[in-house]
Amino acid sequence: MSEVILNGTFDSNLDNWTNASGDVDWEYDATGADHDGGSAKMEHISTENTTLRARMYQNITISNTSTINTAVMTAWVQWNDAAAGQNDEVDNSTAKFWVQLKDPNNDFWNIGSAEYNYGDLQSVEFLSNENVKARLQAGGDGTWGVYLICDIARANVTPAAVAWMVAWFDDISLDIVQGYSDTVTGTIEVSSSASHLAAYSDTSTGTIEVSGSSSDSAGFADTSTGTINVTSNIGSAQTIRNDYAYYLGTDNGTIHETSSEFKGDAGVVIPCTYITKDTDFSDQNQPMNDRWKTVYAVKVFYEDMYSSTAITVGISTDGGTTWSTMSKTLGTGDETRKDATYHFMVTGQFFRFKIFSGSASTTFKLLGFEVEYDDSGEHWVTA
Repeated sequence: MSEVILNGTFDSNLDNWTNASGDVDWEYDATGADHDGGSAKMEHISTENTTLRARMYQNITISNTSTINTAVMTAWVQWNDAAAGQNDEVDNSTAKFWVQLKDPNNDFWNIGSAEYNYGDLQSVEFLSNENVKARLQAGGDGTWGVYLICDIARANVTPAAVAWMVAWFDDISLDIVQGYSDTVTGTIEVSSSASHLAAYSDTSTGTIEVSGSSSDSAGFADTSTGTINVTSNIGSAQTIRNDYAYYLGTDNGTIHETSSEFKGDAGVVIPCTYITKDTDFSDQNQPMNDRWKTVYAVKVFYEDMYSSTAITVGISTDGGTTWSTMSKTLGTGDETRKDATYHFMVTGQFFRFKIFSGSASTTFKLLGFEVEYDDSGEHWVTA
C-alpha cells in the first residue's frame, strides 16, 4: 500500500467524495488549481456577518495497520474574493480549513487546521507530510473516513460590495508504506544410483588318473555410488533495514517507542507546565521589597513550532493554591520567534507564575517571559 488518496482524487470530479448532511455543497472546479488539475471549491455569496461551512468525506479501507512503516498526509488550500485591490472589510473575512480522520470506532482525529484572512489569491501547503502513523495504528484495521472541512466567515461587507468569496482544497494526499519481511528457502533433492561390477576368473587343472576332476572358482566385487543434487530457491531480494527507534519500559510491564514525532501518548494529551518560584520583584528592583504590586500583563516569548497551539498563563498570589489564568491559541507553524501578551489585573505582595500547554497534536517551545507590574503602595499586615 502506498498512495491511498492521491491528489485529492478530485482531479476530474467529486464522485468519490460524499457531502456531509446539512452542509453547503462543494463544487468541482477544473480551473484555478495550481497542482494537479482540479479542486473541491465552496462559495459564500450570502449576507454579511454570516459563516458558511462545507464538509465532505471519503471512506477508505486500511488493513495491517500494525505493520505500517510510515504514514503521512499533505494538503494544499487556496482562497480568493471578488474585491478589486485593497478592501479593509474583506480583509476581516476569513477562510478556515480542517483535515480530520475518522477511525473504524467512529472517533475523530484532528490532523491539522488553519485560518487565513482574505485578500489576494493565495496558495498554501498547510499540511506538509504530517505524520499519522500513530493515529492509524491506534484506530486499527477497518473503514476510515478522510474529512475535509472549510468555513468562510463573511465580515461586515455586503454581496453588493463583494459578490463572492471562495475557498478550496487544491490537493490532499495520504501516503502509507507497509513494513515487510523476506524469507529465503533452499531445496535439497537427493537421487541415488547403484552399479555392480563383477570380476570372474576361471582356473582349470587336469590330472590323468584313473579318474579325472575339474574345479571352477569365481570372485565378485560390488560397488555402490550415490549422487546428491542441490538447487537453491531465492524468494526475493532484500536490503538491510536501517530505521530504528529507542524504547522505554514502564513499571506496569509495557514498552513504548520514543520519538520527537509523537506529540501525545497514543492520542492522549501530555500536559506540560512551567512554574516559577515566588517573587516580589525585589531581586531586580530592591525598593519593591515589602510593597503591594499589581501585575498588568505577562508577555510570553516562544518559537512558533506548530499552528493553533493553546497556551495558558496563570498568576498565583497565595503560593499556588489559587490561580488567575488566561488562555490563547497561538502559532502558524512557521518556526520563527514570536511573542504574545496576556493581560491581567492581579494585586499581591508575592507572585508565582506558570505557563501551561497540553495537546496530543501540537508542540510548543517557551523561550521566556517578562512581567509588566506597578507599585501599589506599602504593605501592611492587619491583626
